[in-house]
Amino acid sequence: MRRTWRVSTVILLATSAFAGCREAVQRAVLKPADPSAGAASLEELAAAYKLVHRQKDLAGFCNLELSLCQLRDWVATPARQRAALEGLFELPLEAVRLERMPPETGEGGAVMYLRQTPQGQPAIDVGMSGDQRCGKLLLVGRTDGAAVELDPGLVVVRAQGRYYLDLSLLVAEDAAHAIRNGVAPRCRPFPLGTELQSAAQATGRGKNWAAANQALDALVRAAPRPRAR
Repeated sequence: MRRTWRVSTVILLATSAFAGCREAVQRAVLKPADPSAGAASLEELAAAYKLVHRQKDLAGFCNLELSLCQLRDWVATPARQRAALEGLFELPLEAVRLERMPPETGEGGAVMYLRQTPQGQPAIDVGMSGDQRCGKLLLVGRTDGAAVELDPGLVVVRAQGRYYLDLSLLVAEDAAHAIRNGVAPRCRPFPLGTELQSAAQATGRGKNWAAANQALDALVRAAPRPRAR
């Protein structure tokens, strides 16, 4: 019995030490490298993205995206993120719209998308980075002469007193595929302010892809009109 207690104590101490080391590493690593990262306001962030999109400026985007700017001195831009961004940049951009999170949304409010797994089942993509989710950016452009508005998973978050983008990679990859192939995106956004429980009900209880989309349609019809800038 005493031996078991000693082993448990060692494990507990080791776990605590690891947690402390992890927090220290996070404080040292997960911090924007310079004060220019992100933006001072939501409007400034939207304008900055518009510029990097038109210039196809990958490095400029990395300075706006929370995780990429936090890790830029440690790792190169991952290949999947790079490919998704290059696909988004192919959209001839006319405007960037800021859709704000509803004011009644709590601090833990998420930005969510309905997506389809490789097995064809419905799933939820949830953005929870940063201290606060503020909304998302919508892209207005043209493909084959037709006007389009695209929601490519550019979630807007607040962290360390500034505003950043939090790229939802699977959503961005789907949007890039849609741009390159002239098809409609498969990922669909939940109305901003939707509770996670309500979103989970749309995909749970054995629902297939068609049923999940019908449940999302009902949520969209019941939601108040979004605030856009």
